[in-house]
Parts: sequence; C-alpha cells; structure tokens
Amino acid sequence: MDELNVKEFYKKQFELSNYDINTENWLEQVAKEVQEQVGHPFQTMLELGAGNGGFARAMSKLNVKMITVELVTELVEFARDHSSKDITIHHGDFYQIDISEEFDVVSYLDGFGVGTDDEQLFLLKRIKDWMMDVHLLIFINHCIGKR
Repeated sequence: MDELNVKEFYKKQFELSNYDINTENWLEQVAKEVQEQVGHPFQTMLELGAGNGGFARAMSKLNVKMITVELVTELVEFARDHSSKDITIHHGDFYQIDISEEFDVVSYLDGFGVGTDDEQLFLLKRIKDWMMDVHLLIFINHCIGKR
C-alpha cells in the first residue's frame, strides 16, 4: 500500500471537513450503540485509524480505556489537543506500530479494505494478536457511491 497516498487522502479529508468539536455529540450515541452491540461489559478498546479522536472521546466518556493509532500528523495533533489525558494516542502506522497490550475490543471504523488482500490479511493477524481471548472486532464502513 502506498502510505503517502493514504496519509494525504485522510489529511485532505480532515482539512475539507471543517470539523467542529462542538457538534460531535452524535458520536456519543454511536458509542452507546457500540457498547450495546458488544453485549457485555468491556474496559479497553484499541481504535485503529482513529482520525481526530472523536469516537475515542465518546467511548472514554463511557469509562472505556481508549488507545488509538493514527497515521496523519494533523489528526494526531487535533486529537491530542482536544482529548483528555486518559486516552492514549499513538502516532503511527498500524501495519507497523509495536503495541504489546491486549484489548477487550479492537475497532477499525471506516477504513477496512484499503490496500491489497495480503495487506488486509496481515492486518487481521495483527488485530488477532492485540485481542484478549474473548475476541471482538468492530468494523464500520461507510460506502459512498458504487464499489
């Protein structure tokens, strides 16, 4: 996968979004729905491709310890500037980052499928290593247009 193209795409997406942190309360509803869908209490979540940190902030308000990984520098800076200190924010490539912890839940919102099949298989194997014995992986993809 061409990391530069991916990084530039998500950077441009953030720039064009005119993101207003005061309007992210809708993410709190999404977080509650995710918590409900998990079906049992959980304390830790790793979020891959965390963007500006909005979902992590919403989950953190539900007392979930959030650890995030984001590739784009500007998104990491925004997340660090607007998130509480209980959220651990990593700047890096989740295909390469070294995280030794295990998590109750791993989430990858609106991004799975970027790259080749081999890269996605590699990522799924990495995700398995980050998960505790009771595995739960959450993918939420938003499709625009035809695929």
